[in-house]
Amino acid sequence: MIKSVLVGVLLFAINLKAMEFKLKENYIFYKDVVTSFDIFPSIERDFFIHKVTDKDKKFYLSSVHLIKVFKDNGYKVTNGNRIRNVKFIRVSPKVCLQCIASKLEEAYITKYPFLNIENLDIYPKEYIEKLPQNYRINFNNSNLKKSAGYFYIVDNHRDRTYFKYSVDAYLPVVKTMQSVRKGDLISYDNSYPTDIKFERMYREFISEKSIGSVKAKRFLLKNTALTDRDVEKLSVINRGDRVKASLRDGVITIQVEATALQKGAVGDTIYIKTFEGSRLRADVVSKNFVEIID
Repeated sequence: MIKSVLVGVLLFAINLKAMEFKLKENYIFYKDVVTSFDIFPSIERDFFIHKVTDKDKKFYLSSVHLIKVFKDNGYKVTNGNRIRNVKFIRVSPKVCLQCIASKLEEAYITKYPFLNIENLDIYPKEYIEKLPQNYRINFNNSNLKKSAGYFYIVDNHRDRTYFKYSVDAYLPVVKTMQSVRKGDLISYDNSYPTDIKFERMYREFISEKSIGSVKAKRFLLKNTALTDRDVEKLSVINRGDRVKASLRDGVITIQVEATALQKGAVGDTIYIKTFEGSRLRADVVSKNFVEIID
């Protein structure tokens, strides 16, 4: 008997550990009875959480109470953000929040094709019965630089409806595995590719393909996620170098020697001077080789 009880307790503990959910600050509900599915749609079992009247458009529950209800039903809920009270907002079944959320996700992916979005939630600030027949989403560049905030939709009468948004996403970046001195090459010996949680995007992070082709612009501490402010392209041509310059004319390619008037990395456009004295613009192709574009 004791053995079976211990086994039951052990299985409950294992189940509690496996089914772990993260508490959020806002949730939406559609009916007068709020259940576990309204909070965590992927949960295996639906059980009662709270009952409201049809007049209630929003209400609050303490995080302590919610965590206990889920624990009593065999589920672990974490509160990493230390939320005190959780807000529930009623949404009419006529309102398609996913229609708006998909537009926001599309905007993020267009802006950051490398962004790995795991989840994107939107919540109306107040109860809305239905969306306007025609509306425009005002979600601009400042919104795209953040993982959470507010935006609004505006209809033909210029009436606005405000929403809160929150996106869980990860960015591929390059991090230093040790301190790096100014001028040192960023290589696999001192840096590594990894993912970080997307929170703010005020600088452009470099990608793994930049490893080996950029150098530190300043002294970098260990575990620095590298941005375009931290590195610069590795110059393959320096000012005064003698370079080979090619000029295409239809199917014919002419190659001449010239002197670089500027330093440049692959992809840069620099000025060169031919031995005849002509000053031309050219794209840097590789070390000491350019293509004339004038």
